[in-house]
Formats: sequence, C-alpha cells, structure tokens
Amino acid sequence: MNIINLLYIYNIIVIVIFSILIYSIFTTNITFIRIGLYFSIFVMLKWLVNHRLCTFGYYECKLRKVKKNEGYINMFCDYFGDMIYSEYNYIFYIILILVNIINVIKFINLTHKYI
Repeated sequence: MNIINLLYIYNIIVIVIFSILIYSIFTTNITFIRIGLYFSIFVMLKWLVNHRLCTFGYYECKLRKVKKNEGYINMFCDYFGDMIYSEYNYIFYIILILVNIINVIKFINLTHKYI
C-alpha cells in the first residue's frame, strides 16, 4: 500500500471521528452522545498519561508478524498521541472538556427517567 493512500485513509478516518464528535454535541441520539463521551475521554486520558500502547495494535502486529512501528493501528494511535505536542494542545483540552460537559449533561437529561 502506497504511503500517500495510507495518509489519505488516515485523514478520512480522522475527519469521520471528529465529525461524529461534533455531531454528538448537537444531537439528542443517545448512541452518538455515548460515542462522543467515550472518544473524548479516551483521547484525554491518552494525552494525560502519554500512553502509546494499544492492545488492538499489539494483536495486529502479532497477526501480521511486523514490528510495532509498521502496524497500521499503532501508526493511527500515534497520530492522536502526537497531538499533545502541538502548539494548540490547550485548545484541544478545552474543546474536549466542553464536549464532555455538554454530553454528560445531555446524557443525564435523556436517561434520568430510567434511573
């Protein structure tokens, strides 16, 4: 697979993930709210502890019998791990915290009648 095609696929996946995250702010669909919560918490924890290991990436490397730096999942996870070194990392944190707060409030409002 050509590296340019691989980068194109990564960009599409990143756009889809962030589109779902933004969509979770404006929707009342409980599934998208949960996905937004899970993803934003996952990314914030990855950034806070700077943990670069991925279980699915480990299994992919074992199945394909390649090194860690050649695994597709590990390369994709490194993209999100490298965002912490951006000059805009404080803006990313603020956005993710706001998304969490909005989605938690919406989640509680939508599910309070079931509790």
